Amino acid sequence: MLTGELKAAANKLQKEQAERAERERQRLAKEKLIAERQRQRHTQREEEARARRLAAIAAQAVEDERHQQDLEENRGVYLRVQLAAAPADAELVAARGIKRAADKLILPPSVGALLMAQDAPKNGAMLFEVAASNGGKTHAGVLEFTAPEGVVLLPSKVQNCLWGLPGACSNASSSNGASSSDEADDISEEESRAAVDSASTTGRCSGHVWVRYRRLPKGTYVRFQPQLRAFHEVVGTDPEVLRQSLEQCLLGYCTLSQGDWVQVQHDAVDYKLRVLEVQPGPAVSVIDTDMAADVGPSIETEGYLRAQEEREAREAERQRQLQEQAEKAAAEVNEDLPCSVLSMLVENFKTNSDSAVLQMVSTAPMHA
Repeated sequence: MLTGELKAAANKLQKEQAERAERERQRLAKEKLIAERQRQRHTQREEEARARRLAAIAAQAVEDERHQQDLEENRGVYLRVQLAAAPADAELVAARGIKRAADKLILPPSVGALLMAQDAPKNGAMLFEVAASNGGKTHAGVLEFTAPEGVVLLPSKVQNCLWGLPGACSNASSSNGASSSDEADDISEEESRAAVDSASTTGRCSGHVWVRYRRLPKGTYVRFQPQLRAFHEVVGTDPEVLRQSLEQCLLGYCTLSQGDWVQVQHDAVDYKLRVLEVQPGPAVSVIDTDMAADVGPSIETEGYLRAQEEREAREAERQRQLQEQAEKAAAEVNEDLPCSVLSMLVENFKTNSDSAVLQMVSTAPMHA
């Protein structure tokens, strides 16, 4: 009796020891797993931090190189600042009667102070590259330095070049609003909120843009493309009228960039033209220079011709398919013809009399 109890107690103790050992093993395994996960997370964080440091170093190297390049190209003048975009008051600007105001920015006083400190007027008219986060880029002059700090007021021509013609890209402003925070300058929200809120009601010209001082070459050639074929029908029929209209158009601008949209007015009607090409570079100054101009087929005409080519291609494909079907059907008829003739012969043979069949058999040669 006592032996059995001792044996049971020993078995129980052995079982408890085994359970404790298993729990300890599981605990150690869990702690090891947790430690491994922590090590992996730590390694991942270190790699991410290292990647950010390398990216920052690379970005700084690019910025330094661009800074040095701008200093060389701009004769010692450098400016690159991010500003909140807002539309300029076109009526107010027009009332001042300033020449070439169609593509002139209104910048904050601090930008003007930076440029004056570098004697930017020594390079002539101050011109700028304006870039949006959606990839849109154009160039412009400056009207004055009276905008709220942290804000740039854009004329409609610059807005069209950055975000497209009104109605053509209603969602462009939302994409432009997501500019990179890594490159953002310190812009006061209190100073720019009113301008940004006002811009948001227009459906575009919102978010931030980069403004960069540029010294541009004088233009020698420009090629335009009208939006509508009505421009050729109304303005392009008379070479002299066309020349005068284009000259009057160019007198309203400071710069032209490849991909820009400009506006030509004739008989109180505004026509939109896209800049297909400018020489000697992708962006030029049109101040105090003689330029040769050319006008290509309109976007509407090109679209019509492209649609006509597509219709002709579809018709040619349809005709080809019909020809293939006809050839296939003819081939099937040719393959079925011998079988149909044989069937007719068999039917004719069956209709013969038995005597005729016997006669044919009896006349057949016999072999031993």
